[in-house]
Amino acid sequence: MQKIAAALGVTLGEFFTAASGGASGIIVRAKGRNRFRSHWSSAEIEAAGSGPRLESVLVHLAPEGRSGKHPYGHETAEDYAFVLKGPVALVLGPERHLLRTGDAVCFLPGELRLWENPGRATTRLLFVTLRRR
Repeated sequence: MQKIAAALGVTLGEFFTAASGGASGIIVRAKGRNRFRSHWSSAEIEAAGSGPRLESVLVHLAPEGRSGKHPYGHETAEDYAFVLKGPVALVLGPERHLLRTGDAVCFLPGELRLWENPGRATTRLLFVTLRRR
């Protein structure tokens, strides 16, 4: 989904906002979030809300699911990830890190990363991106 949004020249939050037919409000109800299911990666992505400078996305990663085939980076934004429910493995550059519930990561623009779920239960991650305009 990230690659599709990038090809369109928008962020994931902007993609979901456009798909919903307009700008989202400040309050985003759990039942009202736009969702996308990626069957090949075993992930469900939810637009958790966006504003002029920030956007947030929830990712549910099924067991053995991954965020992509290869590590990728977001060239134009700083990202923050928080593990709501783990464990989850993060390949960051050449290293692999096992993260658990409550762990957090701050990424620099362009930093390569890949998420994998090595566990037996679905993991949940919250991503917050600072938009550069």
